[in-house]
Amino acid sequence: MTSGAIGGLVTDSAGRPLPSAQITVTNDGNGFRASAVSRANGKYLVASLEPGGPYTVQARAIGYAPQVTKDVYVTLSQTQAVDFKFTPRVVTLSAVAVTSTQQTLEFGPSRQGTQTRVSDTALARLPNLNRNVTDFVKLTPQVTVNTAGNASPAGQNNRFLNVQVDGASIANRFGLGASPEVGAQVSGRAITMDAVKEYQVVLTPFDVRQGGFTGALLNAVTKGGTNEFHGSLFYYTRDQSYGADDPVLRATPFYRNQWGATLGGPIIKDRLHFFGSMEYQRQLAPAA
Repeated sequence: MTSGAIGGLVTDSAGRPLPSAQITVTNDGNGFRASAVSRANGKYLVASLEPGGPYTVQARAIGYAPQVTKDVYVTLSQTQAVDFKFTPRVVTLSAVAVTSTQQTLEFGPSRQGTQTRVSDTALARLPNLNRNVTDFVKLTPQVTVNTAGNASPAGQNNRFLNVQVDGASIANRFGLGASPEVGAQVSGRAITMDAVKEYQVVLTPFDVRQGGFTGALLNAVTKGGTNEFHGSLFYYTRDQSYGADDPVLRATPFYRNQWGATLGGPIIKDRLHFFGSMEYQRQLAPAA
């Protein structure tokens, strides 16, 4: 799964389900808009939404005052609940009472199996020695760390972990190297950490579309451009002087330089956006 959803219940002032209400969902960041109509039981669902936000949810129904709920955030593969209770429209009104609920369903129909979400805040703020996005799998309670420092999901080898980015697998099928993603045998990265928006670690998914792994599945989605320009830049370096204070080690040439940048923004506001990320590493090290 590479998206989330917003859904809920629409009722009138007496608590009865209200059908045929028009629901419009707008992503305030990039202007994306989607809509749905409440069914006979008053329920609605707007699916295939980009994780994140904020979203603005607007509800309209004939004979009732319109309602708006702002700052709704969508979580990967989850349905964010936003309910509406309509008040009948009167010809002359001095004020309109709006009652809505917004909650995150930790347990609900959209939560299918044991899983842990790693947010964009965690990816940006937590330390990462190797700048490897798969290292954050260790935040999952069902994942342990073996003596080599590698993650062991549900007691399995970390090479059995399947890694999906926007629905495409980038798993290390040959089992070479320590990382579960392709390029591990040459210390490479299949995707830069700054390009990942958020991901979830799934251990027991009920969804038949999620498989091909033993232990856990890392399901990630990438960032996209918004109506504002955003970018980042980093540079890291290390040489033999950072190693142990040993004459042999200090006299052996070694360096590792790593830098990268991201840039995203609008091409046509509310219609077309761009986002790019690149990362480069150069290393000189003696033979093992």
